[in-house]
Amino acid sequence: FCQSAFGQSSAPDGCIELATEITKLSGYLPLALKVLGSSLRGMNKDEQKLALPRLRTSLNEDVRNVLRAGYDGLHEKDKSIFLHIACLFNGENVDYVK
Repeated sequence: FCQSAFGQSSAPDGCIELATEITKLSGYLPLALKVLGSSLRGMNKDEQKLALPRLRTSLNEDVRNVLRAGYDGLHEKDKSIFLHIACLFNGENVDYVK
């Protein structure tokens, strides 16, 4: 996140709380962190803090869109593997989910 948002490997002074909150909100998903960081890049600290309430309310949709883009880019075999793993961890039957 910090690399995408601030252009450095750690948050600058005064932005540590913001970086921590956005990292948690994203579910620690690398692609989501990169997208969110890029959306804040070029903003000053005050602008980034003003953007935080919007991120809190729309983040689930943003993350879902990032995940959808990643999933849609998978080959069919990889999608099938992903489905089986998701069903395993959620206790669902693959045939029922399909």
